[in-house]
Amino acid sequence: MKNLEEMNERELMIELLKSQKSDARAQKFAALGCLLLAVIIAAVALIMVPRMTSTLTQINGTLASVNEKLITVDGTLTQVNSAMSEVEKTVVQAQGSLSNIDGMVNNVNDLVQENTEELTNTISKINEIDFEKLNGSIKDLNAVIDDLRSVVAPLSRLLGR
Repeated sequence: MKNLEEMNERELMIELLKSQKSDARAQKFAALGCLLLAVIIAAVALIMVPRMTSTLTQINGTLASVNEKLITVDGTLTQVNSAMSEVEKTVVQAQGSLSNIDGMVNNVNDLVQENTEELTNTISKINEIDFEKLNGSIKDLNAVIDDLRSVVAPLSRLLGR
């Protein structure tokens, strides 16, 4: 190819036409590539948009369900905290009661220890009682009272009482 300055008008025109044909062919390939790319993007959009919409709808439903469950869990945790607070109060009261019971047991133990000797003496004295002789004495006393009645009864009739 000659230098552009050495070419005449006709040769310049021929070179210009060749260049334009080459550029036109490249533009056609570029346009075809853009068209093919646009078709691919449209196909992907037609396939992916409904799937994405469906997926987003499912995600939204799942998040709503999770939110409801979290609200339920929060309420349950509040109830558990309240119950634990009540249990804690009950434990404190039980510890106080146990302390009081320990004191009472110690008092009873002291009372038993203090009175053990006296109780032993009293039981010994009760064991020394001869209940057969006591019953005989009571019978004898009843006989004496009956005899007194037989004597007092005629006197009281005599005196009018």
